[in-house]
Amino acid sequence: MLHVVRSGRTELSASGAVGGNGTAETWIYGDEVHVVLAERQDDGRTSTYDQLLGADGVLRSRIDGVQEQVIDPQDGPGERAFIASLRGDFVDDFRKRYERGVLDDTGTTTFAGRAARRYVVDGQPPVGPGLGAAREEYFLDAETGAPLGSVMTRRLYKPQLVDGKLIQGELDGTVRSTQVIDRIERLPATPANLAKVRER
Repeated sequence: MLHVVRSGRTELSASGAVGGNGTAETWIYGDEVHVVLAERQDDGRTSTYDQLLGADGVLRSRIDGVQEQVIDPQDGPGERAFIASLRGDFVDDFRKRYERGVLDDTGTTTFAGRAARRYVVDGQPPVGPGLGAAREEYFLDAETGAPLGSVMTRRLYKPQLVDGKLIQGELDGTVRSTQVIDRIERLPATPANLAKVRER
């Protein structure tokens, strides 16, 4: 079982957009995932998301402790892609891209106050009419190789409705999301640890 605790910051330059800070704690066991997110926007609003992805592939989320939302992979490709993204993790994403040879090793830098190796991949494809291609940076501890975090920068566009279809409109700004890995560990699949994946 993989257990990851992250903290991060999202900055947006698009019209009417508000950035903020957040934390995320994730447990992954096979196809099962439990994610607890807490966000505080710069305008003072807060939100929490408690997401359970079961072995049946259905995502059940509790928003702010009250509202329930269900996302079924049978609902469409967007839902399937979102669910698949929850099953990934920093290590898997980095390894897959490293093996495909798409990461550019840009040398040593500093990330979260530590010396780090930076690996960059440009031109990740758009994920919708409002989101352009992304630049992603991965940071590993320069001495131990342990994952430290990542930065994703993506252009934002104003979607336009043309002939009943949403298409990419004019450039509206950018989003920059920084994730710092505060803890990453492999845990044994004990009953107590499995409960972290399957119960709120």
